[in-house]
Amino acid sequence: MTSDSFEHDLTTWLDSVAPSRVPDEVLTVALDRAAHVRQRPGWLAAERWTTMQPTNPATRVPRRALTILVVALIALAIVAAVLIGGVGRGPLTPPRLAIAFTVGTGSSASIDAMTASGTDVTRLAGPPSVSAGWTPNGSRLLFGSSRDGSHDEVYAMDPDGANQTRLTQSTHGSGSAVLSPDGRRIAFHVDTTDNGCYELFVMNADGSAPTQVTPNGACNWGPSWTRRGTGLLFGSTRDGNFDIYTSASDGTNQTRLTSHDTTNDAFPRLSPDGTKIAFTSWDGALDSTSAEICVMNVDGTGRQQLTSNQFEDSYAAWSPDGTHLVFQSNRDGNFEIYSMNVDGTGLIRLTHTTTDEGGASWR
Repeated sequence: MTSDSFEHDLTTWLDSVAPSRVPDEVLTVALDRAAHVRQRPGWLAAERWTTMQPTNPATRVPRRALTILVVALIALAIVAAVLIGGVGRGPLTPPRLAIAFTVGTGSSASIDAMTASGTDVTRLAGPPSVSAGWTPNGSRLLFGSSRDGSHDEVYAMDPDGANQTRLTQSTHGSGSAVLSPDGRRIAFHVDTTDNGCYELFVMNADGSAPTQVTPNGACNWGPSWTRRGTGLLFGSTRDGNFDIYTSASDGTNQTRLTSHDTTNDAFPRLSPDGTKIAFTSWDGALDSTSAEICVMNVDGTGRQQLTSNQFEDSYAAWSPDGTHLVFQSNRDGNFEIYSMNVDGTGLIRLTHTTTDEGGASWR
């Protein structure tokens, strides 16, 4: 059977079984009307909207990988903040004023503080204020001032200079105050005879109950505490020239640690680990301008001179980690603040002014 004969037979069968056909003119009329109607785009017909299945479904990121990515981004942000703001210091964090010292002399003397590198010098107490010393935890400064009378008294203040409080009510000049390691007592010296020859006293941290612990008759000055706060280190002329002694905090059990007939050793300062003592050694004529910084073992042995010149290097103080000493020197003209390693190397000048600076203390 050919395709033409099959189509003829199929048409004949459909005509016989289908309902009556729609008149041909109906289709013609419908097409003619549709030609005059504006057609909508296919995408506007709701029936044309079909659910689209992506050819490549999205791959889910494993939770572990996402966590690692978030942690890495946080770490990068922290590193960036440190690099921009400085290690250990945010952009709004004030600099740590680690070294306090006296600026000027006499009635014009004031107390300033600066960073360990000598920057950000800040005035803490105006004149007349001298001999600032940090408390063991660095939360307060003890200093001397004659602002309320004709002679120095012991005061305390916050590290930023706030809350300045008078602690002593003496009829004689007082100063060189140091707080015990436990924060309960203060050792200081008093000019009991008003002739520049001091005696040691101990009082409570609030200034109450001052008690003299060295006898009159010799100069005893520049105290500091032993490591556990049970004893004192100080300079004394009781055996002739100045030498360094130790005693119990009540003045008993006094022991001589240095014995040099040609020098005057005074102003001892104990190292943070309690094994070494730094001190100033003047030549035989105490009023001479020649002085050196020395260290020795806590029992007085192993004496070592760290500086050597014809100028005055004096009043050494330890850095908190015990690796450096800060001191005053007039080697470059007027007195300035310097630091060096504990073996005498690595000398650095920290202040650069035309005014005398001295009596440094490091927290």
